[in-house]
Amino acid sequence: MHTRQKFGFVTLFAASLFLGLWRLGIPTWNVDEIGYARLGSEYLHGNTTGGWQHPPFGKYLLGASQFIFGEWAAGSRVVSVLCVLAVAAALVLVAKKVKGWNAALVVLAVWTFFPRGALPDHPVRQLDRFALLDVTAAALMFVAICLGWVFRDRG
Repeated sequence: MHTRQKFGFVTLFAASLFLGLWRLGIPTWNVDEIGYARLGSEYLHGNTTGGWQHPPFGKYLLGASQFIFGEWAAGSRVVSVLCVLAVAAALVLVAKKVKGWNAALVVLAVWTFFPRGALPDHPVRQLDRFALLDVTAAALMFVAICLGWVFRDRG
């Protein structure tokens, strides 16, 4: 990898982090976020009786995020930002494996600057800005698929 490519990756990952964290607490709570944040806090404190229909690991992550960053909107939304960055890293690895570093750089740029949202008529335009378990579950599934592919090829 050349120095320019390294600079490009560092710059794009920094831009992803900035865009993810910038004004993270500004939008008001989404209806589902309130419940998930409450469940995350309860799970972290040992009460795992609620929300059995959703993946528990995502709730633990939300609880840990609130424990570290505080029990407010941005405190629980940090998990979604980190999930987006994990998917970005997995996309870079896949693109590098398939087409090389230049393709990985293009994929990271597209992932960083193009909107990632729900359906056009959905009230939440950018899912990765909210503390929803869907973002965590999707990120974990995608990273697991990418890691499975890497491990399969290594033998």
